[in-house]
Amino acid sequence: MQFSEEIRINAPCSVIFSIYSKVNEWPNWDPDVAEASLFGSFSQGAKGKLKPSDGPKTKIRLTEVVENKAFTVCSNLPLCKIIFEHDLEALPTSTRVIHRVSFRGPLKHLFSHLIGPKIRQGLPESLKGLKLASEKYCSD
Repeated sequence: MQFSEEIRINAPCSVIFSIYSKVNEWPNWDPDVAEASLFGSFSQGAKGKLKPSDGPKTKIRLTEVVENKAFTVCSNLPLCKIIFEHDLEALPTSTRVIHRVSFRGPLKHLFSHLIGPKIRQGLPESLKGLKLASEKYCSD
């Protein structure tokens, strides 16, 4: 199962990526994140922890980081991986932001049905929060 949401943000990719890179501040703009931390820099291979607003704390790993373009977060569930992809596309006066979520592994169908709907429901609000934070940063 894979699903995605997108939004246009009136801010350059560099501003949005800067907000992404401050992992401990994700709860400030993403209502589905209660806590987040990263051990080390925002770079490929970095590990951290994330606590969803309605779930247990879990380990995360950045599996891809392309500055001002994209990053991917992976979290392991029993016999399943949940992948969160974040893509930025520069447009003439804004940035197109896409958040994609997929489940992989033997229990992907189980977890996509158990937690997939809640994650899918939260994606638009997460993107709205990112939009507000990015555009506020540009107006300050």
